[in-house]
Amino acid sequence: MKMKKSLVFGILLSICMTIPTMADTSNSGIVIEPISSLQEQLEEMTEEQKVIAIEKYYSVEDEKIVETRASWYQLGGFYMPQQSAQNNCVAACCYATMRWLTGIEVPMGALFGGGAASLSQAQSYLNSAQSANVYVAMSSTVSLDAMKANFYTAIAGHNAPPIISATMSTADGWPYALNAHAMCITGITSDRGMVMVADSYIPWVNGSASTQYVMPSTSVKSAIARRGIGYIF
Repeated sequence: MKMKKSLVFGILLSICMTIPTMADTSNSGIVIEPISSLQEQLEEMTEEQKVIAIEKYYSVEDEKIVETRASWYQLGGFYMPQQSAQNNCVAACCYATMRWLTGIEVPMGALFGGGAASLSQAQSYLNSAQSANVYVAMSSTVSLDAMKANFYTAIAGHNAPPIISATMSTADGWPYALNAHAMCITGITSDRGMVMVADSYIPWVNGSASTQYVMPSTSVKSAIARRGIGYIF
């Protein structure tokens, strides 16, 4: 499904996002730096991208979904490989996203010098390298409902994977703990309660594990809030 573009008048707000270094349980390759304000994000976009970005930034659904059984909205066939090095999770997310949106496979080693990068760098790269989706950055301080609405919009409306910056804790149900990591979101249930995560680092921890697995939306929100950066969608 593709969302209709509508006319939007320019309003500017602020956001905050980032990425760190590397280590088995500390950082898989996301550089820690605040995300840009919406105004700064718009300065790097074309006029057409600005219209879509502003619409996405300010559109949050309020409707409550009442269903007896939730169904899945998924990016069927999305491929997330193991990241090629322990410190390039952002490059892995960009590789998988570009492959999904355009069919083009950009070697991870060719992205961001083959090492760590920030979410802001991922956003700039994706918005310049493809036109299927305009990526907008949101702060880790957004509400759970806003995050779920953004993920739903990205997947069900724009057919594109959000990318999150997270601190994972086994106490929240994550399969392993990691202080700083970037992952794609590739599915969400119609009641917004569960999401599908695409995780390029998990094969480094468990060689037989699938790179895609299901997590509660609340756990994903906690991981984003704990990292304190945000996500792009």
